[in-house]
Amino acid sequence: MNKISNYLLLLAAALYCFILHLFITFLNSTFAQIGIYCLIPSLFLFTPPLLSKNFSLVLIIFNGFMLDYHHHLPLGFNVFLLVGLHLLTQGNFKLSRNYESSVSRTLPILINVSFFFCLYFFTQMQISSSNEWNLSKFFIDLLVSTIMLIFFLRPHLQILQILSTKSHSLPINKSLVKE
Repeated sequence: MNKISNYLLLLAAALYCFILHLFITFLNSTFAQIGIYCLIPSLFLFTPPLLSKNFSLVLIIFNGFMLDYHHHLPLGFNVFLLVGLHLLTQGNFKLSRNYESSVSRTLPILINVSFFFCLYFFTQMQISSSNEWNLSKFFIDLLVSTIMLIFFLRPHLQILQILSTKSHSLPINKSLVKE
């Protein structure tokens, strides 16, 4: 894959993730009327399969900052956790290539649950925090987020696969590429 199509894939994936962030924010504002909050950070750990390692890391950092912004979390909270999990799993699991396997379903659920517990313990340590979760609300939010993750995971991975194949098949003018 040449550089221009790799940049286009990064741009398309970042735009898609931004739209997905806006959609989840819209869902959260709708669910907030009944007291439910949805957080799906493990969905943004997936990157298009043809994206280079460095660009995958850039996309994950972008997603982490967007999660921090849209969910009003401390700056760097999601970035640190997403980059750490990405670096931990990139050699062992090909998350974005095989979305039919049981690993590609259970691993994001485990990652999402671990994010929720980290965020729960973080909010419990802040005594002056006005948005602490009580235990029942925590489990309801975790359950709803896990259901949303299961619902969104397969279409999300298919869209990333389509982005990869479309950007790989783009005709690139050879005069634009330095050799």
